[in-house]
Amino acid sequence: MPKPHRIASQAHLDKAVAKLRAADKRLHPVIKRVGPLPHRKHREEGFEALVSIVVNQQLSVAAADTIFGRVKAKVAPFTPEQLLATESDVLRACGLSGPKQKHMKSIASAIVDGSLNLKRVRGMHDDDARAHLVAVKGIGPWTADIYLMSTLGRADIWPVADVGLQAAI
Repeated sequence: MPKPHRIASQAHLDKAVAKLRAADKRLHPVIKRVGPLPHRKHREEGFEALVSIVVNQQLSVAAADTIFGRVKAKVAPFTPEQLLATESDVLRACGLSGPKQKHMKSIASAIVDGSLNLKRVRGMHDDDARAHLVAVKGIGPWTADIYLMSTLGRADIWPVADVGLQAAI
């Protein structure tokens, strides 16, 4: 199976945009109007990145950053085992809803019991990686796609169910 296509540098991004431009002439005016796209450094991969995506769901960036900062301050060291040992009322005081706590603890449990292997996900084909992630309760297609795209830099991932992206289009 071929290696996943990643955008790991500005040169990779520029090459991908050039391929899009060559593939569809309708994109020429859009690419010209938008101008060069900046390559963004991806989040560090792993448990922290995945649960931060869960925290960010349906919140403003500022609110999510505040809540996640509080969680990391209370759950130290920030590991799956430590999150599992943290009482619900402590997490609620940080601003986490019950469902988000449940999803985060489900992810932590899957990592601890070995049913979720984020190191393996890195080398998997996109479809296999997505399937491995969504097999864990608390990780839906959107969360899996955002992890693959924003954390692992996968080029062939697009979170089609993202309401913000749908509105922008």
